[in-house]
Amino acid sequence: MLFIAKNSFATKTLERAGDIIQIILPTFAGLYSVSKRDYTGAKQLLYSGLTSTSLVYELKYIVNAKRPDGGRHSFPSGHTAISFVSSTYMWKRYGPEFGVPSTLLASFVGLSRIEARRHFVHDVVVGALIGIAASCIFTSKYQDNFIPTNNGVGIKIDF
Repeated sequence: MLFIAKNSFATKTLERAGDIIQIILPTFAGLYSVSKRDYTGAKQLLYSGLTSTSLVYELKYIVNAKRPDGGRHSFPSGHTAISFVSSTYMWKRYGPEFGVPSTLLASFVGLSRIEARRHFVHDVVVGALIGIAASCIFTSKYQDNFIPTNNGVGIKIDF
């Protein structure tokens, strides 16, 4: 264990921060796509998230692994999976300027789950891999799809 947080208050604060970030990441990704009128991307994020979440919860109930704190359904980490769905989506769809900070935040979520004794390292690694794989399957690079016209103004074509 890394033991970044040494006391109960710090551990709870770290856990809460991870809980919040795992909600903020997909929310931001979806809102950013919609703000760009990138509805194709928003659908890709949705498909990635649904696929990842379905697989995570199927595995949680099939494996029924014990958590470090004694609870059940440790394997794999759902918080980490959805965080990495979002970060991989942002990376693949919009590039490293969104992917790098998103991946750092997703990594923080995974570490927060370990430090809070909600997951083992292998739970977090597999959760991350599931999230990454789901986004890799469904996400394509964003293109503005503007077709220039003679007067310099383009029209957007949605696919």
